[in-house]
Amino acid sequence: MVAERPFFGVGPGRIKELYPVYRQEGFVEPRVGHLHDNVVNVAAETGVPSALAYLAIVAAAFAAWPLARDRTRPALRALARGALAADAALFVAGIFEYNFGDVEVLRLMLVVLALPFAAARASGPAAPET
Repeated sequence: MVAERPFFGVGPGRIKELYPVYRQEGFVEPRVGHLHDNVVNVAAETGVPSALAYLAIVAAAFAAWPLARDRTRPALRALARGALAADAALFVAGIFEYNFGDVEVLRLMLVVLALPFAAARASGPAAPET
């Protein structure tokens, strides 16, 4: 699917409909609702640029790394570490299952991704280390 339509994909929600056309001989599942990988599913549905945007969102989570190392604000540090762990877990799980397509998972991921930055902004700048 991706090789045939790399820029725009086959269209949102069309994998279930088109999978039998692309299915290779010997594959176990005759019909699927989605592909079992976030990056591959996003690329197949909406193109490689969308898959790169998904990877950019995943990479953006690691901008919280400095907050996870901030010793002057222990609560923020714990929140940032938890958010990094949750985002990493969702990304790893997304290698084996298309979890990014479930709206409840997507919303939770976006909230968890934003939490450390919102908390850092609300708590003000870090105190200088001595």
